[in-house]
Amino acid sequence: MRVVHLNYWDILGGAAKGMFILHNELRNIGVDSWLIVAQKDSNDKYTIELYNDKQREERKNLEHVPERLYINKEPLMMNSNLLDSPQLLQIIKQLNPDIIHIHWQGHGFFSIEDLSKFNKPIVWTLRDWAMMTGGCHHPLLCDRFEEDCGKCPILQSTNPKDLTRQNLERKKKEFQNLNLTIVGISPYMSQQASKSFLFNKNIVTIHNNIDNEKYYPMEKKFAFDILNLKTSKQIVTIGANSLNDLHKGFEYFLQALNYIEKNIFVLIFGEIDESKLEKIPCNFKYLGYIKDDEFLRAIYSASDVFVAPSLYEPFGKTVAEAMHCGTPVVSFKGAGGPDFIIDHKQNGYLANKSDSKDLACGINFILNYKSYKKMSQNASSKIKKYFLKDKVAKEYNDLYKTIIGENYSISQKQELNLYKNLLKLPDIKLLYKNLLTYSQSQYIVYGYGSTGKFLDELLIDKILFFIDSDINKTDNKRVFHISSFPTIKSDIVVIVSLVDRFNEVSKELIKNNISNRIINLSDFLMENEL
Repeated sequence: MRVVHLNYWDILGGAAKGMFILHNELRNIGVDSWLIVAQKDSNDKYTIELYNDKQREERKNLEHVPERLYINKEPLMMNSNLLDSPQLLQIIKQLNPDIIHIHWQGHGFFSIEDLSKFNKPIVWTLRDWAMMTGGCHHPLLCDRFEEDCGKCPILQSTNPKDLTRQNLERKKKEFQNLNLTIVGISPYMSQQASKSFLFNKNIVTIHNNIDNEKYYPMEKKFAFDILNLKTSKQIVTIGANSLNDLHKGFEYFLQALNYIEKNIFVLIFGEIDESKLEKIPCNFKYLGYIKDDEFLRAIYSASDVFVAPSLYEPFGKTVAEAMHCGTPVVSFKGAGGPDFIIDHKQNGYLANKSDSKDLACGINFILNYKSYKKMSQNASSKIKKYFLKDKVAKEYNDLYKTIIGENYSISQKQELNLYKNLLKLPDIKLLYKNLLTYSQSQYIVYGYGSTGKFLDELLIDKILFFIDSDINKTDNKRVFHISSFPTIKSDIVVIVSLVDRFNEVSKELIKNNISNRIINLSDFLMENEL
C-alpha cells in the first residue's frame, strides 16, 4: 500500500513533526509512505520538495493578496488556497498512491480545486481549523464557520459575502464529490468537525503522536548541564512555536506570574517579541526557537511544571511531550486537546479558561504537591497509554486498509484484470517457457498481489522470494519489505508484477542497490502475444 502525505513543511512546526513521525513509523511497519512538501529541511529520501525558494516566496505572496485588500484585517494568518499546482498533480500521477493524506495546507501549496484532480481517496487530518473555515486557522470566539462564514471578524468585514464566504462556498462545491475521510487529532477536533456543514458523517478520531524515542525523562542534573542552568529555584517553563500568537495565551501567563507563591525561575522557548520578555517579573532565561529534540527534551526534564495557557489547541503536542518527560502540565480547561491529555490534579492542572489567577493556582498546586513523584509518573503513564507513535501508526494503517478495501485503486483493478486474463490463457506452459529464456536460475518477484501469487503457483520452486511495499497483507514468510530483503545473486532476474508501476519500481530497486536484470511482466506478456 502506497500513501502520499501532503504538508507545507516536512519537519518544521507541530503539524509537520506529527506527519514526519507518522511517515517514518508507517515505513517501519511496511507501508510505502512518501511525503510531498513545499519546503524540505530533512534528508529523508522519501520526501519530495515541490518548490524552490523563489517559487515558494512568489506563491506565498500571491496566496495572501486577497486578504490584504481588507486594510483593517487583524494580524492573524489566513489562507484561501487559490493557486493550482500542476507540479503536485504530476508527481501524484507518477507516484500513483492508494491514499493521499493531507496534514496542513497553506501559503500557496496547492488549491482547493486541485483536490478533485487527485482522483484518489483522501484522508485529511485536522491539525487546526483551516479546512472547515473560510480561511482562518484558529476561529477564536467566532463560530460562523459552522454555517456560512461571511462578516469575518478577522477581516473586520461587515459584508456577508466577503472572502471567507466565497472560500467556504468553494470548499462546499469541491468536497461534495470527494472520497474524503476526516481525522480529528483529539475528540475536541472531531467534535469541531461535526459542527461544520462541509462534512458528512465520515469523521474519526486518531490521537496525535509523540516521538517517544526522543522525548522521555532525563536526569535533572544532565538537563541543567545541557541548558547551562545555575539555579536552585524551581523551574516553570512556557514554550510554543510562536508565543506571539494570541491564542497561545502568553499574556495570561505573564499575569499569573504575579500570583506565584514561590521564588521561581522561568524558562521560555519559541518565537516571541522582546517587548513581552521585558514584562516578566522574575528571573528567566529565553532559549530562542528550538529545533533540536535533545535540547527540547532537556528543557522539559529540567522543568518542575510546564505551562500551556492556549485558549484553543487542537491537540497540545508540547503538553504531551512534557508529560512523557515526567513533567506535570498546567493548561486551560475548555481549550480543546489538553482537556483529554490532562487529568485534573492527577498528572497536571486544568485552570478555568482565561483566568490568570486560577492558572497561578495550578502552578502553585504542582510546585507544592507532596506526592510530586507520583504525579510525574502519572503524567508519563497517560502518554504511554494513548499517544505513542507505534500505536498511532497502527490506527492509521487500519484506517487506510478500510478505505482501500472499499475502493480499489485503478492499479489494483488493472492487476486483477491481468490476473483474470492470465487464468484464461490456453497454454500456461508457453508463459513458463518464455520466462525461462531469461534465466535458467531463479527469480525475485516485486509485488505479492494477485499476479504475484499467480506467478508463485506457476513457477513454484523458481521464485526465491517476493518484495513488496506492504508486507502486512500476508503471512507468507517469503515476502520481504523493500527496505529489508536477503542478498540477491547477480544472475537472478527480478520480475515486476505491478501494473503501470515498472519505471517507478525499477528506480526504487536501483536505489536499494539492485543492479540485476529487471523485466516488466506486463510488457513481457504483450511482446509474446500471450
